[in-house]
Formats: sequence, C-alpha cells, structure tokens
Amino acid sequence: MRFAASSFVFTSVLSAALGAAPRAHAEPIRLEELEQRAVQNRASVAAARSRVEAADARVNLAKVPYYPTLSATGELDASPGARLITVRDVGNPDPNSSPYTISGSRTISESGAFIPHLRYEGSMSLQSRLYDFGRTAAAVRAARADRDATAAGVTVERQSVVVEVRAAYLAWLAAFGTRKLLAESAADAQALRASTEAHVAAGSRPGAELASARYDEARAALDLERSDMDLASARVDVEQATGARLPKTAEPDTSLLDRAPPAGLVASHPEVSAIERRRDAAVASADAHGTPFAPIVALGARAGVTGQTTSVFPLYQVGLSVTVPILDGGAESAAAAVATAQAGDLSAQARELRARSNAVTERSRVAVERSARRVALAEELVAAAELGVHHAEDQHALGSGSLDEVVQAKLRVARAKLEVLNARLERTRAVLDLSATAR
Repeated sequence: MRFAASSFVFTSVLSAALGAAPRAHAEPIRLEELEQRAVQNRASVAAARSRVEAADARVNLAKVPYYPTLSATGELDASPGARLITVRDVGNPDPNSSPYTISGSRTISESGAFIPHLRYEGSMSLQSRLYDFGRTAAAVRAARADRDATAAGVTVERQSVVVEVRAAYLAWLAAFGTRKLLAESAADAQALRASTEAHVAAGSRPGAELASARYDEARAALDLERSDMDLASARVDVEQATGARLPKTAEPDTSLLDRAPPAGLVASHPEVSAIERRRDAAVASADAHGTPFAPIVALGARAGVTGQTTSVFPLYQVGLSVTVPILDGGAESAAAAVATAQAGDLSAQARELRARSNAVTERSRVAVERSARRVALAEELVAAAELGVHHAEDQHALGSGSLDEVVQAKLRVARAKLEVLNARLERTRAVLDLSATAR
C-alpha cells in the first residue's frame, strides 16, 4: 500500500508538471516583433532621439549670426534738468531761419534745478552681421557634425537594444527547447515506471527494479520542475529586455533555428560609425576655433522718436562696425588644441573597434560554416543513442538486461538531443550576429 500511495503521488506530480492537457492557443512570438516593440518601448532609445533633437536645435543656434535681429524699445523716464528751450542760430544770416529746440539744464545753485521733466522714446533696432570670415560657417559645420554623431548614437542604441532582446530571446528559446526534451524524458520515465510496476505485480520482474524505476521517475520530475523555473525566468528576461509583458500563451518561434545566414551583404558596424562621426565633430570643432583673430563686419540701424511733453523729435542712427579681436588669453587656440587631441583619440578608437568588430564578424561566419557539421554529428549521436535504447529494451524484455541499462540508454538519448539543440542554437546565434552587422 505504501508503494501504491507513493506511486499515486509521483503520478499526480508528474502529470501536473507535464501539463497533461496540451496548452490551447499557443502563440509563437517572432523575434522581429519583439525587436520592434523594444525599440519603441525602451527609454534609452527615446533618450537618444531626444539628444538628436537637441543637437538639431544647436545647429539652428549656430546659424543665428546669419540672420538679422530686430528689436523694439520703449522708454519713459523722469530726471531733473533737460528742460526744453528754444534758441536761434546767431551765426545764420538768414532772418527767416527756424529756431532750434534743445534741452537745457540749470546749475545746482540755480532755482528749479531739481524740477523733474518727463521724457519718452520709442525706437526699432536692426543688427546684422555682414561678414565674419568663416566664423559662423565653421560653427555651423561643427554643429552639424555633432548632430550627425548624435544621430549615429541612436543607431548604436537601437542595435544595443536589439542585441539585448536577441540574447534574451535565444535564452528563452533554449529554455523552451530544454523543457520540451525534459518533458519527453519525464513522460518516458513515467511510462517505464508504470510498465515496471505492472511486470513486478505480475511476478515477471524482480521487485528491486520498481524502486529504480520510481527513482528515475522522481529524478525526471525534479529536472522538469527545474526546467520550468528556468523557462519562467527566461520569459521574464525577455519581457524586461522588450519593455512590455508577453501574452500568457506566448512561446518562442522555433522556426528561428532554421534561419539562413545573410548572403552578399557588406558588414557595417554602427559603433564604429558613431565614433567616426564623433571624430568628425571634433575636427570641425577644431576648425571652428582656428580663426580667433578674424574680424567681424556688422551693420546696425536704429529709428524712432523721442520727445518731451508735446514736442516730438526724430531719432535714427545707421552704422557700420568692424571688430577685430586682439588678445583672448589663448582661449581659442587652447580649445582648438583640445578638439584636435580628441579627434586623434577618437580616430584611434575607431581603428581599434573596427578591427575588433571585423574579428567578431569573421568568427560568426566560421561558426555558421562549422555549425552544419556539428548539427549533423549531434543528430548521428541521437540516432546511435536511440538504437542503444532499442537494444537495451529488447535485452530487458528477454530478461538478459537490467532496467538500469534501459534508463542509462534513455539518458544518453536525452543528452544527445540536448547536443542537437545546443548546436542549432549556436548556429542561430552566429546567424543573428551576422544579421546585426549586415546592412
């Protein structure tokens, strides 16, 4: 009775672990769908896009000297003195000449010197830089190069997110495939225990084999439970990498294991391109600081009215200015030297990263080429292991083989199938690596 109860418990636990009824409406989720979802949901990609918008605004800011500025000014003030008086030009021989209205003030000792007088003024001012010998053009080129570098950073961030999603997806796919194999092993162990139990009850097999069969069944159930935990953890990692929850019925798309490698495509490494764009930005920044003593030619114009009480006077001024920096304490030359040094540093980094990326690509190509051989060998291993199972079962049925030999043969089949799964996963990983660098 004790063995019967124990058998019932193992059967119940194993049935629950295997999910006796197949899951309805399983929904395979394609990798490309999750990649698109991650690019849309991940905050790091949104932040990279915002940096591009800021860099684009800096380009517009660098263009400001190209355009004139217009401003309106209105003033009203009260101050002592400046009383309006009418005078005539005594040096003008024309007796019909008009008098002039001017502002006059009394000395501090005279009466009325502190009486305030209201004055008002309204004017429009126009300022425009006519020529600065390439200062603005160099600043705009530097801003555009910085924007290009920032835009390349978006591509890098997108690829980083995609690589993270692919790694999580492959881990999910590995856990899913492993769980499937362990479920098959657990079902075989359950069937073997039931068969052994029946033979022992009929007296055709020794009772010691039943304990061995129950041990194998319990071990298979434990492995399956551990696999379920690994599968659930891998699913959580996919959700975290994607930035969104998966449907309850979601499963990885096993057709990914058969994806063909990209053919006839030239490898492109966004990280290298991003560093090269940053180098170009540093070179443009050095050029922008390369003419610290270039003159600036500007035009200024001002027009309006000014007055006191009911007397209104015209106000206008037009001027052309030339500004020539003489000493800046070495600020511009130091900034140019810093930018030049940064450009050299980034250029060296780009060469190093390109060599490293090319090596990674070559390793992936070799892995794809050799993976077919590894998969074929693993499949031969499965076939040989399955023949071993048939032989062990036949020997056991004839009474010349032990149950342990059957169990060990089945374990070899399970390990061989895991080898096939791992070989296909390695091939898929190499194919995805090539796809990530091919554009």
